[in-house]
This record gives sequence, structure tokens and C-alpha cells, in this order.
Amino acid sequence: MNSVTTQFFDLPELTHTLESLLTKSDVASLVRTCRLFKVLFESWLYRDLTLSSSRKLGPPAAGPRASSVKYLGVLGSTRSVRALSRNAHHVRTLSCDIEEIAYFFNCLLRHQERSADAANSNASFFATDQLASSTLPTPLTRPSWIPAPNVPLPHCRVIPLAPMHHLTHLKVNFMPWRASEALRYRMLTSEAATRLSVRHICWILQQSPHLTSLNFERIPIASHDEMQLLAATIQSLLRLEKIEFVLHAEEKVWLEGFYKIVFALPPSIKECKLLGQDANLPRPYRGSKDPRDYKQSEDDVESDLELEDGERSHQ
Repeated sequence: MNSVTTQFFDLPELTHTLESLLTKSDVASLVRTCRLFKVLFESWLYRDLTLSSSRKLGPPAAGPRASSVKYLGVLGSTRSVRALSRNAHHVRTLSCDIEEIAYFFNCLLRHQERSADAANSNASFFATDQLASSTLPTPLTRPSWIPAPNVPLPHCRVIPLAPMHHLTHLKVNFMPWRASEALRYRMLTSEAATRLSVRHICWILQQSPHLTSLNFERIPIASHDEMQLLAATIQSLLRLEKIEFVLHAEEKVWLEGFYKIVFALPPSIKECKLLGQDANLPRPYRGSKDPRDYKQSEDDVESDLELEDGERSHQ
């Protein structure tokens, strides 16, 4: 690459201007041309991710900066997952489904295990030096409520994935997908993923302290303990400004646990919308051809709470 081009990209303002004029597909092609472009632009591909297993790879929405490119290929191979792990700290917006949450959970556990092994190795090295005994690395631990790693299904390989510490917007659809068996990264059956989804997502949330917006579609709550865990996790997100939840729970769990979430809202909250759906009703599936799977009656919704700026203190 000639010196003129190199000097051009040494100016951050010009680089950002070029980014604003390119689509994700343009940037993906650009990073393949040379190492300099890969260093400059690869992180932009991971800022806004849509990893929906129920959608096909489609064209970007209108506008050069549209972030709704269906980036299904990110989890399609070992190489692409490793690239995501390298750029996890660049992710700001993530939209995914229950299948991706189960896979992310196990990949994060694998990453933590690797980090723990490295910490233990360093501890063994420092232990031989008495002068360094006071600086021994602290072993990584995780709460007892976190489920054990799952045994991968055939054709699924778990790759260590670094936490998305700078994630600000998260949207998850917890409705099972009938065709999820075809996914190469599918970790669990639909039933197992649904049963463990609350603990999976809560642990992921605890590793993303910069979250400002949460949107959960039909998250299954099986017990009061799970409702309490979700409320405690929300309370720890001190930058959270907006939540929109549809909770799939039994009526008694919903009615008794509703106030726990309301009173757990951090002071930073500006907008809150909570919907409750009776767990005794059949859970719909994404990808179903039966229109009854998507029909929602007025009986589905138990309560609707919306908080705008300044209203929370009056509730």
C-alpha cells in the first residue's frame, strides 16, 4: 500500500467518514484486502449484531449505516466464532434468540475455564517466590446457581468466547424455533434451553455492566426463585434506562414476583414495560405455520406497566 493511502487512514476523522458511507457488506469486503484495513475496520462489523437463528441472511435495510444486516454467519464456523471473541469488546448492540443464548453461555463458561487455568498456572509460578506471595492472582469463581456446562450435541463445537463487557443494547426472543435442529451451534434441545434460559441470561447480563436497554420476548419464569434472580440481576445494572419484558409465568409466580422487578429497577431507569403471559397457555414456536401459535388473547396479558421520565418515584 502506497504512502499516500497510509497517510489518509492515519487521520481518524477521514476513517470515520469513510465508515459512515459504507454498508456492512462493503466493510466485510474491505477488510479482506489488506492487514491495514482489517485493523481499522474489522471492529465496525461487530458493533451491531443480529444473530437470529430463525431468519435467513438478508440484505441490509435502507441507508448506508443500517445495522440490521442478518449476520447469521458469525456463529457458522469455528473461525468466525473466534473472530467474534477477539472483537467481543466492540459489540454494542445484540439481537438474538434462545438458541444463541444457550450457545453463548457455554462458550463464556469455556472462556472462564481457560482464564481460570491461566490464573492457576500463574499462581503456581508465583508461589515459588515468597516475595510475590502477597500478589497471587485471585482464582475466578462463579455463583452456585449457574448451571454446569452442557454436553454439546453432535456437530456442535464450543469455542471460548470473551464477555461482551461494553454491550449496551440487548434483545432476546425466547420463543423456541421448530427448525433449530438444523443449527450447527445448537447446544440444547428446545425444552432444556427453555428450562435453563433464566440462569443463562442472568449470568450473561452480570458480565455486561454497561447495558442501558433490555428487551426480552416471552422469557420463561418457572419459579419464585427465578423471578428473584432476574430482579436481583436487573438491580445490579446501574446504567439501565429501558426494559421491555414479556414474562411467561404461572399467574401466582407473576403476581407475587411482579413487585420484585418493579422495586429492583435501578435509579437510572427511564422507561419500563412489563407484560405477563400465563404459562398454562401453550408456548408458540417461531417458524410455525399454525396461526394459532401466534394468536394472543387479552387473557394472555396479566399486567402492563409503563414508566416514563420522572414517573417512577410516584409509583
